[in-house]
Amino acid sequence: MKTLTAPDKTGELLRAGKVLDITGNALLQWVGNGGALQGPIKIVSSKKMGPFPTDVQFIITALPENCNYQIIDHTNDISPMEDTRFPTGVVPGVMSNYVSLANCIRRTIAGVSNTRILVCGDSRAAGETDIDTNAISRSFLVRLAELLNNGLCAAGWQSHYGTSNRNDNGNGASVAMTYSDARITNIGSGWSAFDQGTGICGSVINNASTIFGLCNFAPTVVTDTIDVFYIDGGAGYDPFNIKLQDGTIIGSAAPNGVANGLPSGTSIKKATGLASLGSNVYVPAARAGSGSNAIIVGWECYDSSKKQILLSNAGIGGTYVDSWLAKNPSQAWHALRALTDPSSAVKFDAVILDYGTNHWLGYPAKTPDDFYIKTLLAVDKLRTANIPVIIHIPGPSAKVTKPIEFQRLFVDKLYLIAKAYGLLVVDSFSAWGSHENAFSNDWMSTSVNPHESVTGYALKAQYFFNAIEYLLQH
Repeated sequence: MKTLTAPDKTGELLRAGKVLDITGNALLQWVGNGGALQGPIKIVSSKKMGPFPTDVQFIITALPENCNYQIIDHTNDISPMEDTRFPTGVVPGVMSNYVSLANCIRRTIAGVSNTRILVCGDSRAAGETDIDTNAISRSFLVRLAELLNNGLCAAGWQSHYGTSNRNDNGNGASVAMTYSDARITNIGSGWSAFDQGTGICGSVINNASTIFGLCNFAPTVVTDTIDVFYIDGGAGYDPFNIKLQDGTIIGSAAPNGVANGLPSGTSIKKATGLASLGSNVYVPAARAGSGSNAIIVGWECYDSSKKQILLSNAGIGGTYVDSWLAKNPSQAWHALRALTDPSSAVKFDAVILDYGTNHWLGYPAKTPDDFYIKTLLAVDKLRTANIPVIIHIPGPSAKVTKPIEFQRLFVDKLYLIAKAYGLLVVDSFSAWGSHENAFSNDWMSTSVNPHESVTGYALKAQYFFNAIEYLLQH
C-alpha cells in the first residue's frame, strides 16, 4: 500500500487484468481512447477501478486527509467487466450503433417528434417490490420519466401492454389486468390478459365476448390521443371493431391468414383516436360473432401537443429469454415479431432487454450457455430489424439463493453479447456489488427478495438517465 499526501500527485500504470484499490480521498484522471486525458472523478472513502481489458494510465491527486492506493489482482468482489471510467452503471458500446437513437432524442428535445422506448423483461422490469399490486407505478421507467421531465425533455409512461399486467396473484386471468396497474379501473365483459405467444413477450389482451365491453384506462397525466395496437387475425378469426367510448370506430380487423391461430400472414395494426384531455380513455373491442377472440397487443396514450420520450413497460413477472421467442417452434409467429416484423405497426426507437434474474435463480433451470444462445438470438432479431438494443444487467440476488460466482456466469454471457455487437450496457450488477450491499443501502426490498425497493428503482432510473446523457454527448 502506497501513501500519497495532499496535494501531491503521481502517475500509475494499471496493467490489463489488474485492479487499482484506493482508500481515502483523491481525484483520478486517466488516458482514454485516442490518448485524450479524461476525468477527473472524485474518490471519497474507497474505490476499486478495473480490471480493464487493456493497460490504463492513471493520474492520482491526493485530497485533504490524504489517500492510500495499491494495485491488486482481480477478486470475486469486482465484476471483470466493470469499467468505472464511464458514468456510474453505464458501459458504452460502439456509439455508431446508437446514432439513430441519439438523433431521435435530439429531435424530441427540439420539439420535432416523439421517441419511443420499450423495456422487455421480468418482474424487475415490471416494477415489483415486496408487494405486487400496482407494480407498474413503481417501475424504474416511472422514475426515469420524472428525471427526464425535470432535466432534459418531456417524457411519459402512459401505455399498457398485456405483458405488464399478467400477475393476478393467483386470482385468475380476469383479475390480471387490474392487479398490477391501478390505471385500469374497470373491465367490461369478456376482457382478460391472455398467454397466446403473439404479443410483446408472448402475451396479449383479449375480449372473448360479443358484447361491447369497455376497458377503462385512466392515465395519470393529461392526454388527448390514444394508439391501439391490435392483431388482424387469420382464418377462423371473427372480424371486430376498435371503438372509443362515444362509439367512434377507429380500427377494424378482418380475417386474412391461414387457419392455425398464429399465421405467418397475421399483422399488427394501429388505430388512433382522440380522447378528452384529462379524462379516462376507453379501449373496447367487440367481436362481430361467435368464434375466436378480439386480440389487443396494447395501447399508448399521450398529449399530442408536446413531443416526448414515451416509455413503455412490457415487463412481466416470471418471464425469461425463451418468453420472447417462439412459443411453438413450428409457428412462424413469435413474441419478438410484434416488434420486428415489417407488417407490424408496433414501432420503437430502442428496446431495453432487462432480464437474467430468473435464469440464475433457476426459474426455469437454464445453463449459462443456453441463456447465451437464446439471448443472442433475441438481440440478433432486434438488430436485424434495425432496432437499437440496450442491455440492462439486474442487481445481484442474495448469496443464500445462488452464489455470486454462479450469477456472474450469466452476467459474463451478457457482456460477451454486448462486446460482439457493440451494445450499450447499463450494469446494476457491478455497480451494486452484492445483494447484501444493496439491501444495506435500501436498494432491495428485502434481504432475500430479488426485487428492488422504490429507492433501488430510482437508482436504476438514474443509471439510464446517465446513459441517455452519455449518448447525447457522444
